[in-house]
Amino acid sequence: MNKSITLIVLSVLVIAKISCSYSNSSMQDDCKIKEIRTLFTIPGVYEGKTAGYSHYALIPDFSKKCMDSVTMVNLAIKYSDTVKVGNPADIIMFFNSDRDFVQNETSQVMEEINKSCLVVIGLDVKTKRPNDFIFYNQKGERLYWGNRWLPNGK
Repeated sequence: MNKSITLIVLSVLVIAKISCSYSNSSMQDDCKIKEIRTLFTIPGVYEGKTAGYSHYALIPDFSKKCMDSVTMVNLAIKYSDTVKVGNPADIIMFFNSDRDFVQNETSQVMEEINKSCLVVIGLDVKTKRPNDFIFYNQKGERLYWGNRWLPNGK
């Protein structure tokens, strides 16, 4: 009887381990960034001079659950270092869908496009450090704007 219980417990643990590792690898695959594409840029004008550029960047199908501060800040820095147009890139808005964007139009319905906004990261162009973050909910409403990262954008 004791061997039967031990065998059952071991079987359950093996199944749980296999299930858990499959789930983790699936989550890791879902969280891989396969592509980043610039949707458009907007110059930021201060006292009549272009001070920097806001970049609207698409990471297709990237989940908010996959976001963490290190990944997203490093991505923003790398993105700002590699863009050819719109330098310096001091505000980077990452989106996981472009379905609410009006193509070839610089005037957008912000409440609509912000529904798919993962995070907005403001970068100090000299130090390459983030100086603010903005998070939106699924309705496109701003949840937070400040100098701290909120876990999973909550």
